[in-house]
Amino acid sequence: MKKITRSPGALLSAVSLLAITVATSTFAQEAPAPAATASDVETVVVTGIRASQKRAVSIKRDAAQVVDAISSEDIGKFPDATISDSLQRIPGVQVRREAGEAGAVNIRGLPQVATFLNGEAFLGANSITNVQPNFGDIPSQLMMGAEVYKSATASQLGAGITGTVNLKTWKPFDLQKGLTVAGAVEGTYGNQTKEWEPTANGLISWRNDKFGVLLSVAKSDTTAANSYNGLNGDYGWAGKAGESWAFTQAVYDPATGKVNNGLAFSTGDQNGDGDTNDSFIAYQGWKAMDKQTRRDRTGVNLAGEWRINESFKLNAEYFHTEQTQWNNEVGLVAESKWSSWGWFKPLKTTDVGYQDLFSVQSALYNVQRISSYTEVSRFDSESDNFSLTLNYDNGGKLRYKARYLNAEAEQTRTNIYIDATLADQRQWGAGLGYYPGSSTPVATAPNGYSGLVPITVNNPGDGAAISFEGFDAARFGNLNNYAVDAISSENNYDRSADLEIFRFDGNYAFADDIDFDFGYRRLDRSVDNQAYDYLSPLYKAQSSAGPQNPGGNGCLVKWKASDVVLNQASACTAGDGTNFYTALAPTPLASLGSGVYMPISSFGDAAGIPSGYGINPEALSDPFGFVNGKFPGTVRWNNPGGSYGVDLTQSMSYLQMNLKGELVLPFKANFGVQIVDTDLTVQQNLVGAGGQYGASAADAGDTITSRSFTDVLPSFNVVADLNDSMKIRFGYAKNMTLLDLEQWGGAKSLTYALDTNGEFTVRGGSENGNPNLNPWRSTNYDVSFEWYNAPGSMLSVGAFYVEVESFVTSGSRQSLELDQTGGGSRVVTLTTPVQGAGGVLKGLEFNAKQAFTYLPGIWSNFGIDANYTYSPSTRPGKDLSGDDLEFPDNSKHQTNLALWYQNGPLQARVAYNYRSRRLVSENLLWGTPGLNLYQSPTEYVDASVSYEFRPGLTAYLQGSNLTEEKETYYMQWENQQAYQNLYERRVTVGLRAKF
Repeated sequence: MKKITRSPGALLSAVSLLAITVATSTFAQEAPAPAATASDVETVVVTGIRASQKRAVSIKRDAAQVVDAISSEDIGKFPDATISDSLQRIPGVQVRREAGEAGAVNIRGLPQVATFLNGEAFLGANSITNVQPNFGDIPSQLMMGAEVYKSATASQLGAGITGTVNLKTWKPFDLQKGLTVAGAVEGTYGNQTKEWEPTANGLISWRNDKFGVLLSVAKSDTTAANSYNGLNGDYGWAGKAGESWAFTQAVYDPATGKVNNGLAFSTGDQNGDGDTNDSFIAYQGWKAMDKQTRRDRTGVNLAGEWRINESFKLNAEYFHTEQTQWNNEVGLVAESKWSSWGWFKPLKTTDVGYQDLFSVQSALYNVQRISSYTEVSRFDSESDNFSLTLNYDNGGKLRYKARYLNAEAEQTRTNIYIDATLADQRQWGAGLGYYPGSSTPVATAPNGYSGLVPITVNNPGDGAAISFEGFDAARFGNLNNYAVDAISSENNYDRSADLEIFRFDGNYAFADDIDFDFGYRRLDRSVDNQAYDYLSPLYKAQSSAGPQNPGGNGCLVKWKASDVVLNQASACTAGDGTNFYTALAPTPLASLGSGVYMPISSFGDAAGIPSGYGINPEALSDPFGFVNGKFPGTVRWNNPGGSYGVDLTQSMSYLQMNLKGELVLPFKANFGVQIVDTDLTVQQNLVGAGGQYGASAADAGDTITSRSFTDVLPSFNVVADLNDSMKIRFGYAKNMTLLDLEQWGGAKSLTYALDTNGEFTVRGGSENGNPNLNPWRSTNYDVSFEWYNAPGSMLSVGAFYVEVESFVTSGSRQSLELDQTGGGSRVVTLTTPVQGAGGVLKGLEFNAKQAFTYLPGIWSNFGIDANYTYSPSTRPGKDLSGDDLEFPDNSKHQTNLALWYQNGPLQARVAYNYRSRRLVSENLLWGTPGLNLYQSPTEYVDASVSYEFRPGLTAYLQGSNLTEEKETYYMQWENQQAYQNLYERRVTVGLRAKF
């Protein structure tokens, strides 16, 4: 890939696209509609943006609660590239982009969002353990529409804290009688990936008056670029470097390969203020990566309906998704090998006004290792949702329906990473190693550079500029200088879930203006999460004290690295009787073959890095296959700290009264109550002694926690007609939503790193689960005013107030933990979920959907879909800036603006989305709580244009992320950058047919 620069002309191009559309409108005047016939009444004849907006407005106008909706423009044509992209156009809905596509969804700032499919729970492969929906594996072409319910009713069982998304698929009786066939083929091009990639979708449906069946299929295999530059590793590798202890004089001894007293350029006072009381935010490494995400996605929707007689109707639905996703990255890493915080000289800093702490904008780093780095994470996801519904309605007072739902989902993650170093490895004490067949020490990287390399990194806010001080840049371009330094496959998991629901809903009409809803729902859900690493047998074991290959072929090692020596006395050891072997034999990068290594020249938005060589991510598409091919006999080693099981049973019953009439104003209302009994069983693993050479700690048995709790959830909704075009709404509800299951089931997991003596010492860890945490509970209030001022148009303003009574937040505690090797121990910080003390979300929503049909001439063909959401949040506590803590993942401001044009066969749309900063994570600095990670505000521009050449045949052009938005993340202060993602511009050209 090539480095790309932001082009302000991209937004102008989008606007120009719309202008061209308007200019050509005189050649595409809409023909007068023929008079309707009896057969026309049964067919869906209105399509396009105008019809999509009209349906969405009608859903909102007719609802008994606060709801917004989106609708497909035609069969197989959702308004945006993904479901989540379209949902973000709804007021109060916030999304997170993943490789350019919207994925995870928030409503009014919280991720505790329920997902329904055609009115009942949906089990997705991306949401097996968590509550927050992620629609990344669901083809949008299968969808007819989606509704977002923001106020709850008693009859809506299993709703989210701040909202519920109901996905709606096509059914045979949505379409005309007889045979309907529709399909589309398209190609997508990314300006970084620079390849055209085909996708296709199709639908076939047949029905008569009694029976109908429909099959819809979507298939795609696309790759999107999302380049990266910033800190190495996750944001846990951030610390506070103090002048009095971190910045000590470096003493490097090439003979022994030891670095004494740190890596600093100078001791003491770093900013020249005359004291050594100051501290600087520090990272353990920095990297610039060319990242690509490939998604091989398939979706199937099968629906049937049998109208048995005038009273009974039977519906069957089957929805299947499967996706294989590869997250590939390759680039350059410069790091300190986790041996020092003060390995840099700050060049440009800012006093942040907190405990003599300084943020760093530019620094000169004393790098121990420069290497090319490749990592591949593969996700295989699959879900099946089956539903059978029997409806009874004979036109009398009693109506009812019984529904059975069975769903299964699974997801696996396998990961692999490889370092190819340019250093000779003595910089971090690895030195020379012993290997079978060699009686003398051998260099793993014989052509590696010696000494430490000073590099300057500037992060001015728009990419990064790097310079290599006095380093021979030609070394990057010589393949023979690289040697493989580490290979590992870790943090893998298998997840599976089962869901079974039986539900009965009834309605009894007590009078013309009063009826009652009542029902019962039983839900059984089980989740199993198994975490594991791959360990490989190396050499012949000399001792059986530690983990070994079951066949006795060698010591099992996770980190196959040149600085891991198999010499732990209490473990499996390997050597020639005098010297111990190193875990990775010398492996020149060139020896892997041209299909495995590749030239690399793209480093995202970072400038100043010479071209070099690295491992081709495509060679690692099967992580286990690669590791096992390199180290035959590789085995799966379970990680009990990350494994757990959760069984959940809920019994829900409800009674709801619906009434309509006229008091002061015409109105309709509903009020009722849910009673939810929850039985929860959590199986966690007790974690024993740590393993050797990266092996996870042993499983020391199980601990079972069983809990039960009951929630009584009242609700009330009323809508009143001020006149024929104006409405006011009010909603009140108490809500309860379950936690992410990992917050109940996850166990303790420790992290280790090599110290200067070659020992694996404990550095930190996490406790991911606490079975005694309470679910999310809240009290919600909504009020809104709506004005339906023209056909297919509306203006509305709403206010909401959400009082969160219980939730889970991130905390930490100090814990004495044993080192993995060496027999030592130390107090480390463990992150852990803790019970939140409550908080408030409140805000305003403004929404305008306007079709300007009442304007003269060409202006009648235009329309807008615009909204703004203001949603500040507060909860107990302060950050390092002294500001009140916000709810994670919430943006205070969000704006959407879409300008569209439709005239006969021609239509076009330009859409803009803005989201203000959001809190990503908390308490990042080691030993210093309060430092938070934020994402800077983002802006996205998309556009589309289509032309219907003849009825049923449409060509279309769609562009997403036209301005090549860059997502910037910073630590507490905007000038303390953490990392950046740069997403590519993508263009799709397609042809859609329907007959």
